[in-house]
Amino acid sequence: MANSTDSGMTWEQIDLTKLIPHDNAVYSIAFDPPNDDVVYVGMQGAIIKTTDGGNSWIVPLVTNPKGEFFRAILSDPTNPGHLWAVGGPDLIETWDAGATWEPVESPIPETTKIFHMILDEKTQEIYLGTLNRVYRFKP
Repeated sequence: MANSTDSGMTWEQIDLTKLIPHDNAVYSIAFDPPNDDVVYVGMQGAIIKTTDGGNSWIVPLVTNPKGEFFRAILSDPTNPGHLWAVGGPDLIETWDAGATWEPVESPIPETTKIFHMILDEKTQEIYLGTLNRVYRFKP
């Protein structure tokens, strides 16, 4: 992972191997509006967070006990600190910027992995993308 403080003109490498003991590939990223210095990063089995634009990290912010990849993180554009994240088939939600997370009932079968999600701001529905289907639900 790398951090840029000058709109991408130069980059400083961040060595996550010292922070994350397993696969440290980044699978999803979400900014927490209105502060773009607050960033959530989904990895294998963990979400990490920075509040200072990547200079320091909270590792892990939350973990997935099954080691599932957090392939999608979605921030609520109208409520800072409100996010959803998916690890495998498990959908979780936080209202306090990641201090606590709760499971969310979703229409996804337990054996189906979620790879993407997007919020329809007009209807406040979330679309969940899997390998073979798109599910829609209103949290």
